[in-house]
Amino acid sequence: MQPGRTPNWNIVGDLEPSAWLEAVRPASDDRLLLPVSLRKRVDWAVTTASLPLLASIDPAGEVTVLPLSKVSGRLAAIRLALNNAKGDERSKLSFAAMATHSQIALLPDGRLRLSPTLALHLDTGSNAPVWVGAYSNIIKLWPDKVWKGILGRTSGSLRDAMTAAEPS
Repeated sequence: MQPGRTPNWNIVGDLEPSAWLEAVRPASDDRLLLPVSLRKRVDWAVTTASLPLLASIDPAGEVTVLPLSKVSGRLAAIRLALNNAKGDERSKLSFAAMATHSQIALLPDGRLRLSPTLALHLDTGSNAPVWVGAYSNIIKLWPDKVWKGILGRTSGSLRDAMTAAEPS
C-alpha cells in the first residue's frame, strides 16, 4: 500500500472481511511486499520472526502459500509419489515437484522472500504487477497474465450472480 492511501478503496473487503485482493509491484526480483490489509486477514501472516512457507503452483498458474507447518500432508504425498515411481518416471516427477513447490519465507516486515523458480513464474523481473489475495487463511499469488485470464472467466459469473441477487 502506498503511503497515505487508506484501504477504504477496496469496498468489497468490508463486505467479505476475510478477503483481500491487490496488485503489487515486486520490491525486488526476489521479494514481494504483502499489503498490511492482506496480512491482517491471515492469522499466520503477522509474524515477528521469519516464517517458512510452501508455495505451490497449480496447473492453471495460481500459487497457494501456506505455512510449512501446515503442509506436512502435501510433502508426504510428494515423497510417496516419488518413492512409488520407477525409472525415468521418478526423475520426471522430481522435476515437476521441484518446478511447482518452493520453500519461501515471510519476513517480519511483510515481505515474501521468493525462490528463483517462483520469482520467474510470477515474472517479478518485469514491470507487471503480481496479484496477491487472501481468503480463508490462505494467501494466493498470480502473475498478471494469469490473473487477467481468471478475471475474464469469472467476471461474467459475478455479473450473473449480481443480476440474480438484485431486487426487482
